[in-house]
Amino acid sequence: MTVYFINEGLGTSNSGIEHAEFNRARVFRRNQVDFKIITSNYIPNLHNILPLFAISDKESMNMFDYFQDALDVKKKPMSIDMVDFGIDVELEQSGNTYLAMINGHILGRINVNDADEVISVEYFDVIGNLYKVIIFDSRGFASLVQYYSPDNKIEVETWLNTKGIPVIEKTYTLNRNGKTSETWKLGNRLFNNIQELRLYFYNQLNTSGKNMFIMDRANVSEWQLTQLDKPAYKVFMLHNHQSSDAQNPNAALLNDNYEWTLANIDEWDAIVSATPQQTHDVQNRWGSDHKCYTIPVGVIPDIEFMNKRVPMNQRKPHSMLVTARIAPEKGIDKMIEALAIARKTVPDITLDVYGYIDHGNDNLAMRRITDALELLDDKDAVTLHAHSKNVRLLHEQYQIYLIFSQMEGFNLALMEAQSAGMVGITNDVYYGPNELIKDGINGYIVGYNDVDAFAQKIIELCQDEDKLQNMSDNAYHLSTRYSEANVWTAWQQVFNDFDKWCK
Repeated sequence: MTVYFINEGLGTSNSGIEHAEFNRARVFRRNQVDFKIITSNYIPNLHNILPLFAISDKESMNMFDYFQDALDVKKKPMSIDMVDFGIDVELEQSGNTYLAMINGHILGRINVNDADEVISVEYFDVIGNLYKVIIFDSRGFASLVQYYSPDNKIEVETWLNTKGIPVIEKTYTLNRNGKTSETWKLGNRLFNNIQELRLYFYNQLNTSGKNMFIMDRANVSEWQLTQLDKPAYKVFMLHNHQSSDAQNPNAALLNDNYEWTLANIDEWDAIVSATPQQTHDVQNRWGSDHKCYTIPVGVIPDIEFMNKRVPMNQRKPHSMLVTARIAPEKGIDKMIEALAIARKTVPDITLDVYGYIDHGNDNLAMRRITDALELLDDKDAVTLHAHSKNVRLLHEQYQIYLIFSQMEGFNLALMEAQSAGMVGITNDVYYGPNELIKDGINGYIVGYNDVDAFAQKIIELCQDEDKLQNMSDNAYHLSTRYSEANVWTAWQQVFNDFDKWCK
């Protein structure tokens, strides 16, 4: 039996879903459960990414690696001097790019990473048109060849095995409506789209039957997992709200990411959500006969509980922090509005925001933040930072952690902040924050979208050092709810049911 975590891709920057998988991996590894994180996007630098999150090659499997027979490849990075244009060329460097020149004409362009390893090579014809690109796997072999039309559009993509033999071909065709369609070919097998190819891949994983598939990304697996040739135990992970209206679990419109899955809810052997309230709401809406389980997606490593506690008086006074994607639904503009109110009473309160900027919807998040900053007496009270790779250090420097989301499934960032003794303030949003925070004990929960109440709780914590410290102590203590042992105990219920299903 193998447990497969079904995802789409991994990158150096990931969403909460990927971090939930990394947390689950830690728990399963500790308890000797054979698992693999499954990705089905083409990711040429995947094997440089996995070590960043303590995932081994054996704990991961990519669909393209599988078909390219490249699951176990020793790394031999491609260097610039190994690129052959068939003729002597002069190389002109500009940053991470080398131009291959002859008599003033560009023959090719070599793109490298910061370690000077070749990422891709672009080839140009005599009149300067791009006609071919070779993309290299980070382990050093030519992995994908893209062929371009005269109008600079990809016509054919061919994936190679480690010996340079084509194994997958993707062809782009312009249909009568002027839209591009695609056809995939694997050996003698034809597929109309990548979804069909994914189904074939999942069937290869399940040749023995009776494996467990944990669906973390519905869009890449919901249909496929209902069409498997052999039986498998299928787990539906609800990483976010099931409804399009976060405050109404019974809203008619469902979350787009889960609409098909919930419409076919009888197909799933287990439904897992991160909080008791969401589990209750799902059963209330779709029936208690469905096997629903509450399992936190967050896990605090045992070593974190051994860290020395940092008292509030050793942190930056009246400091607030948020680590999140800077997106409209995170409500950072509302936090700033609350800060502007609070600073009228406590003038030295500051807010630091760490995270990637979501530029979607015409940069809506940043436009809202810019407007909110106008309410402040001192715009320097708010500082926007790039994403931090050492959030634990940040958590030990600040006092108060803020959440003003419009929708949440859990909120790993808040859980991690509390494990470092930060006191949380959240608006009453489904789900996660109002479970992580015990109102008046390790933080405060205010009414949904109530900026004034939010500001008053900021003031209260900044003006009462004893209360702030007491809540910090409680935050440390209550974080044991998400220890590796406790989360594994919750998962054992699913495995017990799986054992019965196998019989």
